[in-house]
Amino acid sequence: MIIPAQWETINLLEGTIIPNDIVENTNNTFWYWVHSLTQRACSPIKLKIPKSWYKSKGLLYELLIMRSYAMVFKSPKYGYVFAPCTIGGRNIIYAPLKAFPQIPTDNADESKEMLIGKECELIRFSPDYKGFGDVIVKYAILLSAIDCGIDISIDNSKLAWIIGVTSEAMAETVKKLFDKAVSGARVVTFDKELVKKNPNFKSEDNFDQLKLFDRSNVKDCYLTPQMLQDEQTILNMFNCEIGIPSLPYQKKERMVSDEANSKIIDSQARFELCFDTLKESIEEITSLYPDIELAAEKRWDNSESLSDTSIEKGGED
Repeated sequence: MIIPAQWETINLLEGTIIPNDIVENTNNTFWYWVHSLTQRACSPIKLKIPKSWYKSKGLLYELLIMRSYAMVFKSPKYGYVFAPCTIGGRNIIYAPLKAFPQIPTDNADESKEMLIGKECELIRFSPDYKGFGDVIVKYAILLSAIDCGIDISIDNSKLAWIIGVTSEAMAETVKKLFDKAVSGARVVTFDKELVKKNPNFKSEDNFDQLKLFDRSNVKDCYLTPQMLQDEQTILNMFNCEIGIPSLPYQKKERMVSDEANSKIIDSQARFELCFDTLKESIEEITSLYPDIELAAEKRWDNSESLSDTSIEKGGED
């Protein structure tokens, strides 16, 4: 959903990006990563839902990840329904009291304010009613910037040959040499008289037929392997935020068990808090509607997902 904004709002949003003269959230790569990271954020949880919700399962996942909540109520016409909603009111402990469904206008009969706990309930994924949208956008910007850098690195590694010649005939000769080389010829011969005017040519004694032109600096422009490693590091950081266990194997050849356990705990701390909130909210829904088919489970056992016989015990040489 795109919100109309005047120049004051646009300046405020863009001015909070540091540095604000580099904007990575306006290209297709950014939106690719938003889409990819959103699906990745949905992956740790597996929902059991009513069959009537199957076609809208993606919306439910997106609401839980991006908004962190949705309302569930029973409609006389449609049965059990989930919907995006706005919440309002507060009790003595600042919990919301009311919810208003945001549903298509052709179902206006269902658009009415409902009391939470009596007429509806909230399915929630985050205890603070805030989604993971800010986390997804942050890492999408980083990954988008890395992708742009990878493209530039690949282009720089394909730097064209620029050769000075003294005549058109020499130019045609050099072109033919390169045509043969790039067409797959294993050996290409040339007349060494062609390079006597080359600045690197000093005398017959130090003439190297295998080093006609010096382009050793090209390899310094090829940063793609390092950038791909950085991209994986950023993905590992995002996985840690949303509860996907991962180890930075590219950084260490050997990792002791204490480091592995620490990484597991780090990746599960935030997810466990959110998953407990999800289960508690589902219990509240099933308490209000005992016959609804709604449950949640972890897609994998996070406590054992990183077991690896190659991880060695610490304290041993």
